[in-house]
Amino acid sequence: MSTFPQYPTHINEKSPKFQEIASKWTGILADFAGASSEAASESKSLSALGKHTAGQLLARDRIALLRDPGTPCLELCAFAGHRLKDYSPSASLVAGIGVVSGVICLIFAHIPSLQGEAWNEFTVLKQNRIRAIATENKLPLIALVQSAGVFLPQQFKVFHKGGQMFRDLALRSKNGQSSCAVVFGSSTAGGAYHPALSDYTIFVQDQAQVFLGGPPLVKMATGEVTDAETLGGADMHSTITGLSDQLAVDEFDAIRKVKEWVYTTSAAQTQQSRIELAREAVNPKFDIESLLVSLIPTQDSRWI
Repeated sequence: MSTFPQYPTHINEKSPKFQEIASKWTGILADFAGASSEAASESKSLSALGKHTAGQLLARDRIALLRDPGTPCLELCAFAGHRLKDYSPSASLVAGIGVVSGVICLIFAHIPSLQGEAWNEFTVLKQNRIRAIATENKLPLIALVQSAGVFLPQQFKVFHKGGQMFRDLALRSKNGQSSCAVVFGSSTAGGAYHPALSDYTIFVQDQAQVFLGGPPLVKMATGEVTDAETLGGADMHSTITGLSDQLAVDEFDAIRKVKEWVYTTSAAQTQQSRIELAREAVNPKFDIESLLVSLIPTQDSRWI
């Protein structure tokens, strides 16, 4: 039982003023629901989504599997760049604060099924913001990587701001704030720098590829003919370059390995509070719609 006193409501839901304001909220909530659905989209069409993700998990599914079951999650910057010029849903990046292996972490995942895996201006701004949140709050940073790097037609809007990513990751390592990158697919240029500058990396076998330029660019620049696996595949980086700290047999194994990595972070030892499983929510005493309507200021307060 609540220790706070309960007061009766004076809102008259049958008053003309209440009905007028309630009708305005109907449109506002409908717009919000539409915007939320658009931000959660991972492709413009189901056929394109199915073609791109054949045999792979969606970005939001990867995060859902990584998080501890029944624990809360706060999504961040879902409306980054919303409906501005050259934007993409959720800025092609899902990000949030969640609980992994009992530790509060900041998690983000590239959405490879949008804009050919490339970052637009808002993707970079969003990445910079969520890294700042992770650093300020001393949270482990988990990046689920599958990206083509910068969208070149926007290079003059992106490159300068994108450089902050490398500085931030280097400073996190210097300050003992852990970061882990899991490479799920082909990651080029900026998408390759992120795992390279992370403290710990996990590559998915026969899927992960990391290089500054792929085989077509190598052939054009040097005349050498090679394939993606030889140039930057998971096996090569696990056995030759050492960029990969662990080789996962599939995406599920990669997620399991991330959970194990979290136990090794300093945050696992220093976080004083532990997240409890979500409890069953108690229904509000008063109708939610009446509470929303009462938030709109009005000169005539006799109806509330």
